[in-house]
Amino acid sequence: MSRWTCVSRFFVFAAIVPILFIAQAKAEPPRTRKDLQLRIEEALTNRDARALEALYYWDQVDREVRDLHREMFKTLVETRVESVDFAPLTPDYETEIVEDGVHYTVNIPIKGLVRIQVYDDVVDQRGTITIPYGQVGIFMYLAGIRYNNEGAAASKYNYYTINVQTLLFPQPIPFIGIYSYEKDGEQYKKKFKGSGFYKDNIEADRLLACIVRKEGDADGWVKVLIKKNAVTVFEARELDVGKPIIFKDGP
Repeated sequence: MSRWTCVSRFFVFAAIVPILFIAQAKAEPPRTRKDLQLRIEEALTNRDARALEALYYWDQVDREVRDLHREMFKTLVETRVESVDFAPLTPDYETEIVEDGVHYTVNIPIKGLVRIQVYDDVVDQRGTITIPYGQVGIFMYLAGIRYNNEGAAASKYNYYTINVQTLLFPQPIPFIGIYSYEKDGEQYKKKFKGSGFYKDNIEADRLLACIVRKEGDADGWVKVLIKKNAVTVFEARELDVGKPIIFKDGP
């Protein structure tokens, strides 16, 4: 499961974790739930991504997590919003997730969920985005996601992650892909497909190649991020439907 996938389980329908711009920190955070609602409505009405960013609590949130969802955040403020209100936490809502030795958790005590009803005119489709919110001191914030991988088990192999992320609104972009890797002197291949997001973990001596392309003629971007032992070794984004994203290790 990808970091994007894990974070998206906190932010249902869309994970919204953009970069914080320090200049916006001058505005005092909202003190009440009603103030938080009004600030969110104002930011969305004005299509002001930076104003919405300023409502997040960023303590211990990794820059990679923010960067991973920046494009999705921009998409949200361009989507027509019908209403903003609040909902209680459901009994099955996960505030902590452990996947592949990595521990993900919200960074503030959660009081409930912000519920954003959106509508896309092109496809005549409605959707609901929920974002956890909480309180720190006297101020209300949208929750950030923090993680650590101290529990990841040691291995004699290199640990690769392949993350594919696409535009989610008005609908996820479908894609197909294939990767090959070498392990213990043998070579292996795996095909995959998905829409919205996908992740695979590979323990191998070497990831040889990875190819991803959009499927169909839908407009929107596809992004591929590959890591080796938690270090980014490849990152690319493609808008052209017919052009694949290609990673190759070596000549």
